[in-house]
Parts: sequence; structure tokens; C-alpha cells
Amino acid sequence: MKDFLVEHIGIAAHDPCFLSDWYKRTLEFREIFRTEEDGPPIIFLEDASGTKLEIFPWKVGDSALPFENPKGIHIALSVRDFDEAVRQLEERGVQFSSETRQIFGGGKARFFCDPEGNCLHIVFRPTKPW
Repeated sequence: MKDFLVEHIGIAAHDPCFLSDWYKRTLEFREIFRTEEDGPPIIFLEDASGTKLEIFPWKVGDSALPFENPKGIHIALSVRDFDEAVRQLEERGVQFSSETRQIFGGGKARFFCDPEGNCLHIVFRPTKPW
């Protein structure tokens, strides 16, 4: 299946709004989506090439630096058929580090690591919120 495409790169922030404003002001990224939940939002930005950056809040009490937290920095791979992608990755020896998670917009995600311990996840979204 040639459907593993980079959907976004995610980074954690203590203050997602402040960091988002920095990317917009300094690098001229534009905001394309923001969750409307209680607490700090998840914010998606896009650069001029269309590459998306997700800025999400640190979990309460998490003090690790991003490179010490495998979920702090991650690569999200968009898939069209979530169950088929899980099956293919498991056939290829991937051991998932999480169960399937329901995410905003009716989507789902599942995390795993590469051999160096870098965090990736497959993500399926029935409709793109941006």
C-alpha cells in the first residue's frame, strides 16, 4: 500500500497559543485549524509548501524536554484504510505502543516507534478539519 503519507509533524508546547503565534509571526505559517475544547487548544498551522505542523499542549505535570518525551515530537502518517494499515504494519514487524485512539473530527490514531525510538502514528480522518 502506497498510502503512508506524512500528514503532519507534531510538537508539544507549554503554551500552544504563544508558540502558534511565534510560528505565524516569525515563519509566516498560517493557522488552518484549532480545536474548541476546554483548556489549551490543539492548533494546526501550514507553511507555504502545504506542510502541516500540529502544536499540542503538554500533559499536566509533564516536565520532560520534547526530545526526551517520545510523544512530544512525532510524525503522523495519513492512511485511507486504517485497519488495513494496521494489518500491513503488524505484518512488517511493527509493534504498536498504543491501542487505537479516537481523535477529534471522528478520526482515529495508533502510535508506534521506529527502531531508534522516534514516535510515529498512523491517522485516519473521515474528513479533514482544515
